[in-house]
Amino acid sequence: MARPRRIKTLNVHIKIIGRQNVAINNIISATNEIFAQANIAVQFAPVEQLNLSQDELEFLEPMDVGACRRKPSEDQIQISTNRNNAGVKDVVVYICETVMGNVSLGGCATHPRGVPMVVMASQTVNSVLAHELAHLLKLDHCGHDLFNRLMNSSVDDVPPPLVLTESEIRDMRRSSLLS
Repeated sequence: MARPRRIKTLNVHIKIIGRQNVAINNIISATNEIFAQANIAVQFAPVEQLNLSQDELEFLEPMDVGACRRKPSEDQIQISTNRNNAGVKDVVVYICETVMGNVSLGGCATHPRGVPMVVMASQTVNSVLAHELAHLLKLDHCGHDLFNRLMNSSVDDVPPPLVLTESEIRDMRRSSLLS
């Protein structure tokens, strides 16, 4: 019989850009439900409404993430400086009205080096945050044909429950972002 895995923790800070109506409790619940499969507790700090100037808001809405690959966009670099009360290993999630890149996206985990962060559109499905956090924990997309998987590249279209494989769980638990 396999011995139980020790619970690991991922610290997350949510920062709201502009005046968004976000179902935070639903997003948090969905994220914790999915990460519980890996015995990872996601600890959420109190949600913060960022106090940005009108010029900053106009620059950051919509949030341009470019190709959402390896190199962060100017928008991502600019917003990443708003890490109030976040530790070096803490993930900061910036929720804005719209995330735009080469295509319309629900979220993006591309970030400046050493600044773990996610940007997420306010009206995406609840599982998008878990999907983007999993990218930060070193998981890649698994393709469209694996329908019930968290790392399906079309997670917006996949109804719960979403699952993780044993190899994905192993990879996630090796992340240096976990304590």
